[in-house]
Amino acid sequence: MKKVFFILTLCSISFSGIDAQWIQQVSGTNAPLTSIHFYNENTGICVGGSSIILKTTNGGSNWSVITSPVTMNFDYVRMFSTGNIITGSVSSYTVLRTSNGGNSWSYSTVNLIPSETKLKIQFVSYLAGFFLTGGKIYKTTDSGVSWVSYSTNVSNRDMSFANENTGWICNQYTIPYPPPYGTNYSQIRRTDNGGQSWTTQVNIQEQSFAIYRIFFVNVSLGFQNSFFTPSLSRTINGGSSWSGVNGAGLYKNYYQMSFPDAATGWFIGNLMIKTTDGGLNWTEKTTQFGNQFNNIFFVNDTVGWLVGSGGLILKTTNGGEPINGVEPVPGEIPSSFSLSQNYPNPFNPVTRIKYDVPSNVKGQTSNVKIIIYDVLGREIETLVSETQKPGSYEVTWDGSRYASGVYFYKLMTDEYVGTKKMVLIK
Repeated sequence: MKKVFFILTLCSISFSGIDAQWIQQVSGTNAPLTSIHFYNENTGICVGGSSIILKTTNGGSNWSVITSPVTMNFDYVRMFSTGNIITGSVSSYTVLRTSNGGNSWSYSTVNLIPSETKLKIQFVSYLAGFFLTGGKIYKTTDSGVSWVSYSTNVSNRDMSFANENTGWICNQYTIPYPPPYGTNYSQIRRTDNGGQSWTTQVNIQEQSFAIYRIFFVNVSLGFQNSFFTPSLSRTINGGSSWSGVNGAGLYKNYYQMSFPDAATGWFIGNLMIKTTDGGLNWTEKTTQFGNQFNNIFFVNDTVGWLVGSGGLILKTTNGGEPINGVEPVPGEIPSSFSLSQNYPNPFNPVTRIKYDVPSNVKGQTSNVKIIIYDVLGREIETLVSETQKPGSYEVTWDGSRYASGVYFYKLMTDEYVGTKKMVLIK
């Protein structure tokens, strides 16, 4: 079946400043985007609601629409080569496959009972994949053409496979006897034969702990997410033992992970967090769009993408790290808000802006924004958009991408607005 491609975009939208590490891609759709995957830095695929399938061959600068042969909401996609792609819909228990980059597709449904609770799709190769329901796991070795099922005899919540044979499920298990009757336990179970049999690794009574999600990077490194404390735990021995991590936040729900290598990884959920030491320590990250996204994927430790509702696609090429950092200035706590004249001024092409954030009545933080405008009053960059403690700060603006002329910068808080003029001369 021939599929129609057409180009939607000619450019991306660049945002600089404190959040300039993420660049918005022009997707050409308002549909919610749910999954994204890249084979390399240039070639990638993205899917979402309303049967949307998007493809890029230049890293996201342009996205083409691929016509789907079926109408459904896609929530999973993987690209195993420039030609071999798997996508699917959990709710419709349908898997699509192409071996020619999307020019033509075949599709089939998982042979489950429609009333079964449908949970997750995961493919570990173009041929081998798994479909999880509330009480079974289904496996394919022919790209979804046919499936075999294995009962897990528990109430499944999530699964993660490192390869065709080794995988994990987390579940809730209710003990019918002996007393106390009806006691619920959170479990983690491991298989080494593709789901045919399972070994229980974790079995914890659900009083102050309930495991809801499981993620494995490889056969050794994995994570579990509970709705209670600690929110995130790590294993480095394939699930035999688990320990807490630092900086992941308490009572946080993480639902997507991307690890381009064993050291560097990201989770998204109530927070977006990043690790550079294999998941032992985490730091919170954000973008100018907040941190609520549907999917994240990094092709290496610097180049990655985020997708969300309204057709939103963001890209970073520096690992999501700030470009223009905000630096605190030592000294006494200011008694009032103030915005200083930038220095040097005139400048070429870099200048610094100092501002003060006082302690308010309750001693709380303040919501601070600093935005750059051109002479026509158009907003061109956001340098700061965050909550800050009382103190004096400096932020750098690099005007190398802009023409000589007059620009304005504005400090905005809940209690104060100040604007000053600066001159860029090249």
